[in-house]
Amino acid sequence: MASTAKEHGIKYPIAVDIDAQTDDAYRVNGYPDYYFIDRSGKLRIADCRNGSVDDAVAALLAEPGEVQTAQAD
Repeated sequence: MASTAKEHGIKYPIAVDIDAQTDDAYRVNGYPDYYFIDRSGKLRIADCRNGSVDDAVAALLAEPGEVQTAQAD
């Protein structure tokens, strides 16, 4: 997977489900399969269509969220 990510210039984290536990839990039916988890850790969009990924990301990022700032020591 690391060589594929490098070859395609993928810079975001990639997870590999070696034992298929996640595939089974989310009923993955093909690849790529997109599942979006919001800032609070809640599954918000399951099995998003390829053509809708950008819209889904934009919609979730547009939602108000807690602003995190660095704490001074």
